[in-house]
Amino acid sequence: MRQSISIGFVVTLQLLATIATQLVIIRIIGIGTETDAYIAAQTAPAVLTAIIVTALQSAWLPRLSVLTGNISVWKNEQSIAQGQGLLLGGGIVIIVYLLLPVLIPLIFPGFDGGQEQRVILFSMPLLLAAVFNIQTALLTIALRARSQFIVAEFITMFAAIIALIVIVKVLPEYGLEAVLIINLIRSICVYLMQMYFAKWPMPSLIKAWRCKQTWKMMRPLLLGASLYKTSPLVDRYWLSQATSGGVTIYSLSQTIMSMLSTVLERVIAMPLTPSFARYIESNDFKGLRKAYRQGIKKVTITVVLIAALMFLLKPLIIVALVSLLNLKQIMAENIWWVSVFLLGYLHVAVSGTIAVAVFYAFGDSKTPVTIGIVGFIGSLFLKFVGFELFSLYGLALATSAYYVTNILIMNIVLRRKICGEIS
Repeated sequence: MRQSISIGFVVTLQLLATIATQLVIIRIIGIGTETDAYIAAQTAPAVLTAIIVTALQSAWLPRLSVLTGNISVWKNEQSIAQGQGLLLGGGIVIIVYLLLPVLIPLIFPGFDGGQEQRVILFSMPLLLAAVFNIQTALLTIALRARSQFIVAEFITMFAAIIALIVIVKVLPEYGLEAVLIINLIRSICVYLMQMYFAKWPMPSLIKAWRCKQTWKMMRPLLLGASLYKTSPLVDRYWLSQATSGGVTIYSLSQTIMSMLSTVLERVIAMPLTPSFARYIESNDFKGLRKAYRQGIKKVTITVVLIAALMFLLKPLIIVALVSLLNLKQIMAENIWWVSVFLLGYLHVAVSGTIAVAVFYAFGDSKTPVTIGIVGFIGSLFLKFVGFELFSLYGLALATSAYYVTNILIMNIVLRRKICGEIS
């Protein structure tokens, strides 16, 4: 309990610094075409990072969790993981960078030529930062496997706060380009600090290339996740066709929900996930089922409380958005409503992490991918209808519906899998 509170406090500060950065940008630059281009540029690096990190985590979290007793073996395994991260991250980022002039007009059909050029310019440092973020995610996985939760999160928090302070100083004079450079420097610094605590596991490209077991485990996720993890691209496709500022409004609401989901994931899901592999290794499937159910129950109760607070404090939230961000009343209300409609996404962003971690602990990376692919295909129709009927609100509702359907199916499959092992 004490550890969970400490993790929650550190992660909350980290995420508050992150969202404060976005709020500072909106207040100084304003909501419009420039901020839409800035948000749009973050899409491709974020999607790539999500796809690659998900695949790497599926292979390396269970593997590192059972090797923590031997430091030399743990460090050697990290070197292989770092090598695979560099091969994937570096290789894919180079390809995407070269294809940006072709991809940007396809992903953002509602942007004019000037906005497209701004997106391409903004994407360059963000793609490079993504390479370091992928390596850092692997280091975080390794530190979590040894129950060093606080160290990894504290480093990220410290870097986020320092970056925020610098951005506040330079943004008014140097613009959004300075923010991108600062974020790149932050990614590099976080990587180097986590390397120190992880005992400097230098990437081993040869061993990484030859590690067939982890490549095999990652393959279905790389193929499948490359489809359903592109959901943000679908969102941006529709949002680019909304009125000016639509990308920024939706992104801010999604950032708020993502911030809350990250806090809940660190507090509720993260302490549980390393134990799943240990339950399975010791054939304690009843203990696994109990731990899984308790995690889902905690997530559900917490999200219900958040929803109640949002409605109870709606007038205060609207006033705060108007005064802090210098927004019109209608924009503030749009942000609030989109956030409300994304509550389903919030629940599944956390509960889904728990469910997927159990599948990974079983060595099953195919089932979550299959469910994700089917759900993603269905979401295309939902988002089309939602956006056409209700614009930003419809897109948010469709997103929540898609996520909730996925977790319901995943729970059914997982319950049968665990019950099968018990019997």
